[in-house]
Amino acid sequence: IAEVEAVRSIAEEFGATLVYADAQSDTAKQMSDLEDMIAQGVDVIICTPREEDGLTPTIQEATASGIPVFLLARQITGEAGVDYVTCVRSDNYQQGVEISTWLLEQMGGEGNLVTIQGTAGATNTIERQQGLLDVMESYPDIEIIADQYGNFTLSDAQAVMENIIQAMGDEIDAVYCHNDDMAQGVINALKAAGKEPGKDVLVIGIDGQKSAIENILSGDQNATYSITPYIPVRIIFESIVEYLNGGEIEPRISYEGILVTPENA
Repeated sequence: IAEVEAVRSIAEEFGATLVYADAQSDTAKQMSDLEDMIAQGVDVIICTPREEDGLTPTIQEATASGIPVFLLARQITGEAGVDYVTCVRSDNYQQGVEISTWLLEQMGGEGNLVTIQGTAGATNTIERQQGLLDVMESYPDIEIIADQYGNFTLSDAQAVMENIIQAMGDEIDAVYCHNDDMAQGVINALKAAGKEPGKDVLVIGIDGQKSAIENILSGDQNATYSITPYIPVRIIFESIVEYLNGGEIEPRISYEGILVTPENA
């Protein structure tokens, strides 16, 4: 929601006419939306691919038809500078490394961890999980006892966590969520089970949305990694202008976020 609002406001600032489509977390619909935009003959496409593989052929089709494609937040399996112009996104792997390191240290280097991943096949899901797995190599006494997909949504993560609580009981020491919406779902499930999130079970997320910061301040959530969408969206529009004026664009543009804990929330 925040990302779409950023696109709307910055498009207006740049004098661009925005044609917007919401794929409703459906890869097939996102392909159809892109095909509609190609048929309309839009000048530029900004896309956040739901999956790395699923959108690649359609994005290649847009590029082949002469429409430059700028990827926001997630990549595809195609080649930057060939199949699309560039991808502007934060370093999801580094986010996973930083927040996982903090969490595993808070666990005292031992215990049972649950992971609630995002959407299967999405770039940020793959990289945020790999960051955790690489950090865990230095913590042999921490074990992942449950690993499920929550599709980056509160409701899915809550349902998944309810099942994990039923199966694992009091074995869970911490939960690593790939975003803050899912962390909220985990918090809801823990409270419904009579547990105190943030204390009985450590909970972390990623994105840094307002509700997550409030949860950290109240003690329900332990940490998040803040990545405001206004920075990459502005970079996207500046890159579009530069590209349309004949400039050279880097195939990957990264920006940094910040680890948010009770100390700086």
